[in-house]
Amino acid sequence: MKKMLAEGTSPLSQGDVSLRALARQARQLANRAFNGAGQPIIEREAMEAFLKALPLNLKREILRTRTTTLETAWEEAERHHQLMKTLPPTPVIVAATEQPAPSRLDQLESTIAALQRHLLNDNTGERRRTPEQRRSKDELSCWNCGNIGHLQRECRKNRNSTNKFRPLNSNGGRP
Repeated sequence: MKKMLAEGTSPLSQGDVSLRALARQARQLANRAFNGAGQPIIEREAMEAFLKALPLNLKREILRTRTTTLETAWEEAERHHQLMKTLPPTPVIVAATEQPAPSRLDQLESTIAALQRHLLNDNTGERRRTPEQRRSKDELSCWNCGNIGHLQRECRKNRNSTNKFRPLNSNGGRP
């Protein structure tokens, strides 16, 4: 049994060991290995050895029931094993495809192309103008002085301010 566990093969799949014999062997191995450790430790180690020897589908079912003793684990394993024998095997369904599925790279390329088309066709005015679309100096007009060639923030003329002619108060600020 140790050899089978080391090789990773299940004794159950070979058909020469029953579940009852497997549980008995697991208990004997745990008794020999943990002779003076106490019954709870021996029980837990026997349970682990039993579960390691089971096929994955049976092991999953036993773990799902949350059994704590080797006897109940053996009974559950026997019940599920008999149930799996009565059920027909599940057929594997393979669908034939005429074309290979698009790869992740193809999907990414098509997404990028769609985004580029959207950006080029976006005429809502929400996007920033490209340098070619910006006005030249000949088209710029100042809102402050009305001259052409600069913007209001670049205007050299004094701005008309109502604060300009107000007198300063005693601490240097305007009232």
